[in-house]
Amino acid sequence: FLINSIVLSTSFGLENISVCESKKTQHAHSDDDDLEDALHEMTAFTGKCVSSSKSLTKGVINVKRLDNITRGHRFGKKPMRALQFHPNRKVLMCAGENGLLSLFEIGMPETEETFLQNVQFKAFPITNAFFTADGSKIIVGSKKKESLFCYDLLNGKVMQMRAPYEMTKMNMGHFSLSSDGKYIAVLAYNEVHILTATIKIRFQSSEYVGALTASTKIACVKFFPNDSSTVFALGENGQVFMWNIRKPKEQQTFYDEGSVRGTVIRISENGQYIACGSNTGIVNLYDSADVLKNSFPKPIKVFDNLTTSIDCMTFNTDSQILSVSSSIKNNSIRLMHIGSRTVYTNFPSRDMSLGKVTVTDFSPKSAYMGVGDDRGFLSLFRLSHFTTY
Repeated sequence: FLINSIVLSTSFGLENISVCESKKTQHAHSDDDDLEDALHEMTAFTGKCVSSSKSLTKGVINVKRLDNITRGHRFGKKPMRALQFHPNRKVLMCAGENGLLSLFEIGMPETEETFLQNVQFKAFPITNAFFTADGSKIIVGSKKKESLFCYDLLNGKVMQMRAPYEMTKMNMGHFSLSSDGKYIAVLAYNEVHILTATIKIRFQSSEYVGALTASTKIACVKFFPNDSSTVFALGENGQVFMWNIRKPKEQQTFYDEGSVRGTVIRISENGQYIACGSNTGIVNLYDSADVLKNSFPKPIKVFDNLTTSIDCMTFNTDSQILSVSSSIKNNSIRLMHIGSRTVYTNFPSRDMSLGKVTVTDFSPKSAYMGVGDDRGFLSLFRLSHFTTY
């Protein structure tokens, strides 16, 4: 895709968004039934996916740290809050509280320039950003603003996504995007607001789908992979809520065992596993089929390798690895081998400095892993087990 050089100016704050020049171009059921059906379809589909991929060995992971691709393009040393690999191209997006969204090309020779583009959002500390499903746009949010912004990579334009009038005024800093790109789930205390990810041009706003209400403050929300109608939300009291967005008043719940204060929930790409993190550093791994049957399911594994609050977890695409990290201490990151329920002993290595980790991501086929920290530094790794981007 082509990333154009452009400066934007409109009447509602877009004069504060500037795009820096690119250096290069690069080519009739119940809710329970609905949830069970979704999980059944996902796990049935995934079994095929996992069986067709080469199994990853436990114990030691073959990983190489690559050269710093962001050299010369770090500004402000503020925490990195968003990190994602493009779904189709070898491009990495990172963004943070300095209001800067950056794009880099990966897999280039060390002598080649990797920088593609910066987009500066002034007075807009970015706390969340995601590529859309087709990779043509990036949706950006901030805990300081009541609107999302959509950056179109094809034409270089930024469009404001005003909150629908049905929503109360709230910041849009914490949201989740469904894997098919249809819906956005915005977190607001004990509610999750569901919006369409498309913009009504006349009003420059998303359409309002509805609100999902919990009995406690919500810490994190995620869509079920490959199912835009099912939402999981982790409450601070450790209760997990499951909704079908078409029937928001009905819900299923389960409790994360031993949780003092819930912080993060993640669902594996194959739909088989649910990981819940807490402020004590504990991560519980559940079988997704079990949580539908039991309000108090037993974890299939309790990871207790970290001792400070978990604030980031990421499954790789084939669901063989779970990255778990905390931003309280330096180097507080571990890689879990899901098949054996064990932790890799050689990552991070003793001589590795990763700072206070705030975000992580894996490339679409897991050949690369990115790690961002509280000073805006990006570390890029090559996982040799995986052969393609």
